[in-house]
Amino acid sequence: MAVAHSPDPPRSEPQYPAAASAPQDGAQRASIPPARTSRSSATAVASERPRGSRHKESEIPFADRMSFSVDETAALLGCGPTMIHELIATGQLASFRIRTRRLISRKAIEQFITEREIKTIAGST
Repeated sequence: MAVAHSPDPPRSEPQYPAAASAPQDGAQRASIPPARTSRSSATAVASERPRGSRHKESEIPFADRMSFSVDETAALLGCGPTMIHELIATGQLASFRIRTRRLISRKAIEQFITEREIKTIAGST
């Protein structure tokens, strides 16, 4: 025995309140802050912690710090964190760990840059 299906009843469009009219008498409209476009940014300023980060950034000024996170190192060198991890894995950039956090010393970053400059100069002559 086949059951006949009746067509669904027509649905009405949801009713939304009318848009607010423009403010009158020169009243100021509340500004809406811009939305964040990404969860984590390697180019974030040192004082701004990427969303989802478990570690607080240091109170020490950026110029006086002795070590940097992978994201901060990537921002300093102008590349992505994946490249920093590759440089660490291949031994081109020295790093150390404190528990689960990978850090790169200022000295290691400066040494990496110096070595790259020397290779570039030697290769161009």
